[in-house]
Amino acid sequence: MERTERQPALYRRSDDRILSGLAAGIAESVGVSPSYVRAGFVVLSLAGGVGVVAYLIGVAMTVNTVDVGNKQMIGRSQKLGLALMLVAVLMTLRAANLWFGDSVVWPFGLIAFGLAAILDKGDNYSRLSSWMLPGGDASLRPPMSRMVVGAVVLFAGVATFVASRSALTTLGLPLLAVLVTAAGLMLLVGPWIMRLVAALNEERSDRIRSEERSDVAAHLHDSVLQTLALIQRSDDPSKMVTLARAQERELRQWLFEADPDIDSTLLSTALQSMAGRVERDYDIRVELVTVGEIQLNPTLDALVRAAGEATANAARHSGVQWVSVYAETADGQVDVFVSDQGSGFDVSTVNDDRHGIADSIIGRMERHGGTATVSSEIDGGTEVHLSMPLGSDK
Repeated sequence: MERTERQPALYRRSDDRILSGLAAGIAESVGVSPSYVRAGFVVLSLAGGVGVVAYLIGVAMTVNTVDVGNKQMIGRSQKLGLALMLVAVLMTLRAANLWFGDSVVWPFGLIAFGLAAILDKGDNYSRLSSWMLPGGDASLRPPMSRMVVGAVVLFAGVATFVASRSALTTLGLPLLAVLVTAAGLMLLVGPWIMRLVAALNEERSDRIRSEERSDVAAHLHDSVLQTLALIQRSDDPSKMVTLARAQERELRQWLFEADPDIDSTLLSTALQSMAGRVERDYDIRVELVTVGEIQLNPTLDALVRAAGEATANAARHSGVQWVSVYAETADGQVDVFVSDQGSGFDVSTVNDDRHGIADSIIGRMERHGGTATVSSEIDGGTEVHLSMPLGSDK
């Protein structure tokens, strides 16, 4: 039997969210509009902060997912049942003194659910702003009857708040006037503002995608296509391989945003330049891997030059077609390993007059406070380990 991945009972919607997507995920699981779930969290937050705690617990216990689809909205009777359950929970919290006062919870509860009813699109609840997008489906617009009911509930909450003397005493008439004005403006210009913001976001996304496509096309024209043209006109197989190898390295650097032209003061870019020079001069492949990053200084420049000499030695004497270079910056030092699987040699028989090893590698590293170790076996390959402590610049 084929195993199928089961969708969790509760989850967060990563593609339809205001904060974390928890309300949208719960709404999709239950079968209601996300606006009602968000209003419920707001009302519960006024009940001694219970909504905030519940929200944080829900975020911690759920995972992100996209729209799973095939979710049906529940009927009016089921919605009424959920509303009565919420009222029962509020009454329980009120009895437990987890309450910010009747003059705050009930009026703002009505205001929150009035706005939720206005924003409720019924069965079309996949995205809050779907009907507000340019060219969007007008059928996704909330029904006029629901908007009227929502407006009535909202202004009922405002009226209840106005009628509460304790609320007026606590917050004052100026704040009340601000709230009433804000509610009115939200109803009048809120949809237009959301449509404008959605249109601007869509235009910005389209512009970014267009610029990225243009950058890719320009780079391919300036590099890859020109190299392919040169390869077609060349009759030398080794020249073709060299051109292809150089273009591959350049393309890899560009894809991973490690173009040496961007910042030539980094250790990684200096090593990349070194590897490119060895490839061009000796017609071999240099496999370079760098872990960690650090700004180049005179000490690290000496390390790069020693690594270049070791790589060039491998290219000249190993008899192989590729050399491996691994660089790592960690624990207060930089280590570079240059290795090949070539013919190798007996380290004990190397004369002191071999300046490439004695001076350009070992001597250079020691003069700048580092160390160099050469390990090799005949027919077993060679490895050069360069180590430079950070802060050892002399």
